[in-house]
Amino acid sequence: MSKKILKSAQPKKSRPMDMYFLLVSTIIVLPLIFSSNTVDPVLTPRLLFLGITMLVLTIIFIRKRTKGKSLFDFLKLIVFPVFFLFFLLSVFSLTQAVNPAEGLFDIVKTLLSFGLLIFASRIFIQNQNFISLLVKSVLISSLIATSIGLFQYFDNIPGNSKEELLDALYSINGLMAHKNQFAISLLLMLPFALFGVFSFKKWWRGISIYSIFMLLVNIAILQTRSVWLSTMVFFVGFSVLWAIISIKKKINNNSDLLKKGLVISAIVIVVLSGSFLIIQKSGTLILLKYQISTMFDFKSDNNQGRLKMWESTMQLSKDNPIFGVGAGNWKISVLPYYNINHGAKYQNWRRPHNDFLWILSEKGIFALFFYLLVFLIIAIYYFKILFTEIDKEKLLFATLMISGIGSYLIIAFFTFPLERINQQIYITLMMAGIIGIYYEIPAKKSLKKDKYLFSYYALAIIVFAISIYFAGIMVRSEVFVKKAYEAKEVNDWKKAIEYADEAITPFTTVDAFSIPIHLFKGMANVQLKNNNQAYKDLQTALGYFPTQVFILNNLASMSAMMGDNEKAISYIKQSLSIYPYYETGLFNLSKAYFKNKEFTKAYIALLSCNQDSRNKRYDDYLIKITKIIDEPTDLSKP
Repeated sequence: MSKKILKSAQPKKSRPMDMYFLLVSTIIVLPLIFSSNTVDPVLTPRLLFLGITMLVLTIIFIRKRTKGKSLFDFLKLIVFPVFFLFFLLSVFSLTQAVNPAEGLFDIVKTLLSFGLLIFASRIFIQNQNFISLLVKSVLISSLIATSIGLFQYFDNIPGNSKEELLDALYSINGLMAHKNQFAISLLLMLPFALFGVFSFKKWWRGISIYSIFMLLVNIAILQTRSVWLSTMVFFVGFSVLWAIISIKKKINNNSDLLKKGLVISAIVIVVLSGSFLIIQKSGTLILLKYQISTMFDFKSDNNQGRLKMWESTMQLSKDNPIFGVGAGNWKISVLPYYNINHGAKYQNWRRPHNDFLWILSEKGIFALFFYLLVFLIIAIYYFKILFTEIDKEKLLFATLMISGIGSYLIIAFFTFPLERINQQIYITLMMAGIIGIYYEIPAKKSLKKDKYLFSYYALAIIVFAISIYFAGIMVRSEVFVKKAYEAKEVNDWKKAIEYADEAITPFTTVDAFSIPIHLFKGMANVQLKNNNQAYKDLQTALGYFPTQVFILNNLASMSAMMGDNEKAISYIKQSLSIYPYYETGLFNLSKAYFKNKEFTKAYIALLSCNQDSRNKRYDDYLIKITKIIDEPTDLSKP
């Protein structure tokens, strides 16, 4: 009886509900958020879910604070004001934007990432057992992701012809809606799975080994070259750092470490052999040979396109070095720089496929400096851990996280993980993990700022509520944009206009394909012969996206249709100044000159079209103009 009384008298150990909620929502649930009703099935729905997650976490913190939990003293760490300065420069860059609304997604995403770094750091600092729970959460998520990846591979690849294989391979997008981003998400899980192999016991170690195997197999068969390179960098970087730590710290139990290293090596050998067999049997060996042969071939079409895009972006950045062209406005401002590098081949890239150039061009040199400084500070925290920490598991975890961050930076040089919510969550949790180990809670906790804490929480609730509202508007807009596209497919132009009107808000002016929604509405009105309204819609679209050649050429067509031939020529010349080799624009310019009876100019414009790809319509028109030009002039007539 006395034992029962004594047991009941002992205080119950509180469960870290904030950590459970954080890990389950961001690592397990968020990657499952997917909507077939939006244009991009993951981008805006996950932004909305992340906003909801942050709001709920704030409420949990408020509830825990009433029970006497500690303050956010760690915010004194320099990494947080540096990150905040990057956010402020992102906001300020909107003053330079042609279309500020297009930068709001980036602003909200950056703000939520900053909030997540604060909240995750607080949770990890307060719960010293966070490493085990964090890794186990990632392991569960990796099993789900890799199983889906393999299923999609065997469901889509076999039976395709050589010409169809690449498209089939891109249909393997796991939970990320894009093959390459799916491969990146798998790479970011590797550090956690590797920790499980080295540190867990019994069946959790078995799950970790299986996870490593499945992650590497998926990465191999997805054939994303930048991820292959980053994976190699991760393993080499980790091996070098851990070797240094083992020598410096004189870590014992080298035989056990050697056994685990041999297990990892065996997994890699099995993965390489198994992946090759899978690729060979599925018929994608020809793609594998191409990917390997062109990986460092700077003259290949794929690499040339990327290099030229980077060159165009650098030229854009040189013209806007301090504050950039505004968050979210690269896709609008870079188009006039295409003609310098791309010749007759039109590029419709919506991103520069290099996060560093993206930040530089949109937000300026100072924003890029503070962005890189965040990573540098995290690296400094890691090296301080290396010199001061004696706990082997913490050293191992921190080393894996910094190696994972290094691989992320390699990836960011070739693609756009900065845009993707899932990738930002993982890189933020890696940073927070290092901060959680680095920061030491003061022995005497100051309560001076207690009176302001509720105000900070109130501000957080307002900010996250606004983020949720904005993300909700984006999701709703994408739903109606997709409905408009579906209505267009069945030629239901009235419904298309109705859906486009629902999609358009002050915050949503351009769709996920970088097409102003008013352009879509204008073209629908053209089909309904509502020429005046169509012209107004196209002019509105041009205001949101002044460099879009399709808008300019459609405005030219409408002007010609309405009898204003001079204006038509003006619009076409604007489009050709952006994209001089645009076939439709050159043909329309020729027709406009013809209507003005400027036959020689019409002839020259038509000759500027690509001779190899010119269709029969151009040839017939050329014959017509040639006859007029060659027609003899009677000099006896006055």
